Amino acid sequence: MLDHLRWAALAWIMNRHVDPYQGVRRDSEWENLWFGPIPGTIHDGQVVCCSYWIEEQTHTVRCNLFSTLSTPV
Repeated sequence: MLDHLRWAALAWIMNRHVDPYQGVRRDSEWENLWFGPIPGTIHDGQVVCCSYWIEEQTHTVRCNLFSTLSTPV
């Protein structure tokens, strides 16, 4: 992964505390698992995506997986 994509992904996940539901959708099989593309990370027809768990009781966002997927997602 290119460095600017890594920095964009890092900044995005570190700001999930502001509104962890913005721009993502819930996985239909798991109650607290959310997934979405990371804005500003499209490169060569692919986009960096992240899935993460939201624990509302503890106000915690825990990364599950970063990946690159072909667009559109």
